[in-house]
Amino acid sequence: MKDFKQNLSLCMNRVRQEPLVITKHGRPWAGVLPLADDFDVEVFLVSNSRRLMDLFNQRLAAEGRRYSRKEVVRAVEEADRKERKTRRRAA
Repeated sequence: MKDFKQNLSLCMNRVRQEPLVITKHGRPWAGVLPLADDFDVEVFLVSNSRRLMDLFNQRLAAEGRRYSRKEVVRAVEEADRKERKTRRRAA
């Protein structure tokens, strides 16, 4: 972790060629991967947010329905596709 903080620029350049594993006290702590040009930040954040999933399911609990992480990601991706189509038509 210390090396990562001190050499952030060098580490970020290295990530372009290969994944980077950051260690803390000698143990793997995090991984850094290069992202594709079409990487969807919104889908990534939704699919990796336990808090968001909990809030989403609390709201739907009144309906007696719970959604899996996969179902939520699918719904976000579909909404994103529709929004992009709408933006393209408006342009």
